[in-house]
Amino acid sequence: PPPPAPPPREALPPFRLSTDQLARLEKVFRAAAPRKGAAGDAGGAFASPVLAVATAVALLHKAAAVGGMRALPAEWAPLPPSKLTALLALFDQGADGRIDWRRVLLSLAEVAPAPEAALTSLVGKCRAGGHDPWDVPYEFAASLQFWFEAPAPAVETLPGGQLVHQGRQRAALKKVVLDAFASPDRGRVALLPMLLFAVAAPAVDALGVAMKVLGDKDARLTPLQLTPLVTLASLPAAIDPSAPHPDEDAVRVAIAAAHSDDAAKEEVMSGGGQQKVSLKELMASPEGQSLVQRCHGLEGRTPYALLEKL
Repeated sequence: PPPPAPPPREALPPFRLSTDQLARLEKVFRAAAPRKGAAGDAGGAFASPVLAVATAVALLHKAAAVGGMRALPAEWAPLPPSKLTALLALFDQGADGRIDWRRVLLSLAEVAPAPEAALTSLVGKCRAGGHDPWDVPYEFAASLQFWFEAPAPAVETLPGGQLVHQGRQRAALKKVVLDAFASPDRGRVALLPMLLFAVAAPAVDALGVAMKVLGDKDARLTPLQLTPLVTLASLPAAIDPSAPHPDEDAVRVAIAAAHSDDAAKEEVMSGGGQQKVSLKELMASPEGQSLVQRCHGLEGRTPYALLEKL
């Protein structure tokens, strides 16, 4: 009988990671990330999204140096740590030497920017299924249709039967993306952070889309709704939902500044959660503008464009 055909491969431009390489990198980053919680806790233990830049640089440098493993494309091999540091600086939004490694992986996967209509539909499906979009069952997330699943790349069959995909295989790409935002120990996916990172728009526009998708008919949010958005956008990780949000005070100050009524201001600052705010109202005060300017973590990054210049 003829020999079996070689496994499929993906034809990609220089520096681009294949879906197989992205999957390997996801496991490398996850294994190196600090663990949060404990196995015996109600939420279980899970890998933190936070990774020190120095740690990520060392991991990438090691992966690039092992040529036979093909953990990274060959073009990465000559890159010294200084250039890898420059690459990861794109994602060090707090300028404190930390990154959200999930965001790095999403950018390296070159997932197309998420249209607002797609986000609205996906969040609506989560809610219709009785799920909080911040934290959904993995199986449910895998059943959803994402905007980046189509169109599939063209496929060429080489002599000998090997299939060559002219781009990343969509099913494998979807799995890589969901795995990056998953907590395997819990069988859950932090779906909303992935969706918001995928907006990939300037800070004001990205926050505006998020408020439209998650807010009321006027795209207005309460302090409890706005705080985790700001936290995701201003820090290098989404924190444990059960933990205090470090941005809560800044959010309340900004919402209070958007209200002219003293009673409303007092209600917000005393910890009340009923007063809402729109992006337009936030942008009308210095406090609100300062808050929005911290949300650059939702902006798109183009790591391959930088790599080609290094």
